[in-house]
Amino acid sequence: MAIPLPLNPEIFLRPTLNSMGYMYAKNNAYTDAYYKYIVSNGGPTLDIGVAFGYTTFKALACGVKVHANDICPQHLDIVKKECPDSYKKNLELVPGKFPTAVDFDENTFQSVLASRILHFLTGDELVEGLAKIFQWLKPGGKLFIIAESPYKKLFAPFIPTYKKRVLQNMSWPGEITNLSKYATGRMDHLQEFIHLLDDKTLGRELRNAGFKVEKISMFSKKSLPSDAQLDGRESVGAIAVKPE
Repeated sequence: MAIPLPLNPEIFLRPTLNSMGYMYAKNNAYTDAYYKYIVSNGGPTLDIGVAFGYTTFKALACGVKVHANDICPQHLDIVKKECPDSYKKNLELVPGKFPTAVDFDENTFQSVLASRILHFLTGDELVEGLAKIFQWLKPGGKLFIIAESPYKKLFAPFIPTYKKRVLQNMSWPGEITNLSKYATGRMDHLQEFIHLLDDKTLGRELRNAGFKVEKISMFSKKSLPSDAQLDGRESVGAIAVKPE
């Protein structure tokens, strides 16, 4: 299976073409659960924010129809080029910004993967996006999420502000509109806006959207560079079910 090699010397990382972080070409417990689920339950599946297609190719290898979405058309051009010929019949490219420029009929998908994309949405966009995914999923279908948290050395200067906002019961304590004020590096691959999420905020919004939360946790990605690590809470993951 052809998977684009990282352009970045840090293994597993490939910087996106639109300064929205990196494609992370490595599995974790939540992506593993996603692949296992689609093998057992079939498709179609929606992969949101695919970048260069690492998760898309893995899903296609499971034998299901994959709708691959990305805001950057150049990313999808690469996905199309790199996709093995034997998988192309099951690949549907979906350009557009999620959630505002993407739509599907109700009860379309058996599963949805949102890996490293929701932290680029405002709070209002997150609410809209989860509501749309809930509609798009078939009853009993599952949503798998991996998103970035405030707990990275890279964002350490923001953590006191984040904790203060949590104590003030702000709805979106991880929203940042001036990331260069806080980030200790990597701004050449990031934009000024980011919405760092935690299990409390994400769990609340999943339940508000109608999902049953099957699993949610903060977790570590030990293969990441040292500036993207901190205390084992670097990412937040969730598995949520649309009730039957």
